[in-house]
Amino acid sequence: VGDLPADIRGTSRIRRDGTVVEAVPQVIESSGSFLLQQASRRALTDARLPPLPADYEGATLVVRLRFDYDRR
Repeated sequence: VGDLPADIRGTSRIRRDGTVVEAVPQVIESSGSFLLQQASRRALTDARLPPLPADYEGATLVVRLRFDYDRR
């Protein structure tokens, strides 16, 4: 899947019920692999998360994640 390593960072916005509203991977350092970028996007958008804590006051929560792909 291209030349590794690749460093892909993503931002997700999560609703109070745990559903992902928005997922935007940013390629920081890439092997140029479209497949790795798509896999990162799917990991963010397909995430099944529990609801946010009841005492969390916001309507959504922004989470930043980092995917390090390395063939080892």
